[in-house]
Amino acid sequence: MPQQGSLFSTPEKAPAKKLEKGAAQLEKGAAQNPAPQNPAKNLSAADNAGAPPASMAAPAAVSANHSGAVSAARGPAPPRAPDAQNRPPAPNPVARSQTDATPLWLAIGLPDLPLLAAARGQLADAATALDGVPVVLACGQGAQQTVWRSNRVADAAGVRCGMRCGAAATLLPAGTRLHVLERDQHAEQHLLQGLAWLALRFSSRVVMSAPDVLLIEAAGSLRLFGGTEGLRSKIEAAFTARLAAVDCHPCVAIAPFPAAAELLVRVGMPQTLRTPQMTLAALAPLPVSALVLRERERADLERLGLDQIGQCLRLPRAGLARRLSPGLLAQLDRLCGRAPDPRPPVCLPERFSSHVELPLPSTDGARLRRAAASLLELLNDYLEVRCAHVQQLQWRFGARPESEQDADTVVMMQGFAEPGRPGRAQRRRWLEMFTERLQTTVLPGPVEWLELRVPEVMAAPGITPSLIPTAETRAAAREQAWLKLLERLRARLGRGVLWQPEAHADRRPSRAGRYREILPVDDQKPSEPHTELPGFAQRPLLFSPSETVLPTDADNRPIWGGPLTFMTLRERIESGWWEGEDSSRDYYVARNPNGEQAWICRVLPRAGSRGYWALQGTFD
Repeated sequence: MPQQGSLFSTPEKAPAKKLEKGAAQLEKGAAQNPAPQNPAKNLSAADNAGAPPASMAAPAAVSANHSGAVSAARGPAPPRAPDAQNRPPAPNPVARSQTDATPLWLAIGLPDLPLLAAARGQLADAATALDGVPVVLACGQGAQQTVWRSNRVADAAGVRCGMRCGAAATLLPAGTRLHVLERDQHAEQHLLQGLAWLALRFSSRVVMSAPDVLLIEAAGSLRLFGGTEGLRSKIEAAFTARLAAVDCHPCVAIAPFPAAAELLVRVGMPQTLRTPQMTLAALAPLPVSALVLRERERADLERLGLDQIGQCLRLPRAGLARRLSPGLLAQLDRLCGRAPDPRPPVCLPERFSSHVELPLPSTDGARLRRAAASLLELLNDYLEVRCAHVQQLQWRFGARPESEQDADTVVMMQGFAEPGRPGRAQRRRWLEMFTERLQTTVLPGPVEWLELRVPEVMAAPGITPSLIPTAETRAAAREQAWLKLLERLRARLGRGVLWQPEAHADRRPSRAGRYREILPVDDQKPSEPHTELPGFAQRPLLFSPSETVLPTDADNRPIWGGPLTFMTLRERIESGWWEGEDSSRDYYVARNPNGEQAWICRVLPRAGSRGYWALQGTFD
């Protein structure tokens, strides 16, 4: 009889041999069909440092069932070559290379924006002045004023930032005047905010960096706009078209970190840097003067012989913070992405309200039209981002925007028959209606500022137009054309001019019809319920302006061009007693010998009055 130990020792040898044989086959199959590498994971040598080689991996424990099959209890199964039919599709190169987890920031530099903001408030024609005459933006007081920004005309004459304004004036040709403007930070903020609303078309996160830089978080918008270059070209086209009147060209740079992208546009380097390594390589040769430094920090860097950002990055961090300042180290860390850089994004207000100040008080329609066009551009950007529309605009003309009850303030309401979608055609329509309405508005004097408000913003309905015209679409087109005609007539003629007849819920013929002023859709009040007349009742199109008493014959029958013959039965109307105008009449449709039909009535006799026949209207 075999021992108990032999019963347990015998079956263990077979699985061991099977394990060695199966492991050899797996290693042979893995050598012939190596596992494909995952392109999404790019591991460097540092990442694999310390990992045991494949030959030193712990063997997987196996167990044998009664059928002799070997199954792995621990450890991953060796990779197999994917089947041709089950192989996943090739990834989109745009999505693979440009939608990684690494953030991307797109910076828009507008170096001429401070000049434009100051010129709009201090020069009569900002667009002509910036292109034709030398203009500089100065900082300082009196004779100590220095040039902070200059336009292209002044740059061509040799004017440079930092020189005295008096010295800059001597560089100009004889007879040429140097226009020195004062900086207007409020106007800069207002203009930059309007351009930030334009940037919200391309990303939901836009950051303003005063005075002339916008930052856009672009990682989430790459696939929508066709990758990095597609987004960049669309943004450049949009900003160039918006600033085409003043010949202002934006500088666009892309980097993984917002501080790095902002620094690139401030030094005029429109580059696209997708990785942190590319960003460090591009920032290293830049001068330290491009950083925001205090005078003491600038002098210490010059004393130490550090004139490039790359030299500062190679120094020990502790020594750099101790010798200079922790602020400089924090600024360098934000450039390289080592420190967080939180920035508040731009948020749209719930109600639109914006104003523009004119350079000089004026009643000229052309100047007011240009000011209104700039406000309507802001409104169009606001509505496009909000996916909304408006049906009424409120314009305010006056001297001080802070005083809403000023006697010199004129309020002009502008309503529309239909809202329409924001766009270039809609802006043109708004501006045309503003021009028509302005011609009938009486201004008390020269206008110093113009303000635009929107009383109510409504969500735009999702309407899909039909490609095949139908009877409904043609009827809707005719209705829209009619409403636009009424809208233009009302804008040109003003209020109290256009009226239309309508039915009134009153049985008395003298009160059954009235005239109502044609108002925009947003000004109309709910119409009163319509009272249906009996089926046999007939009414003439025209009523007599005054009641005409008819003569009668010996039988008390009315005469109108001859004896009248009744065509209908009696229609008695008794009403008005609650208003103190008790009326009891019998109405008939009658015909005379000439074939003319009339609508007549018999006023029933009352106490103290005799009855009579009267003509109410004719059917001709």
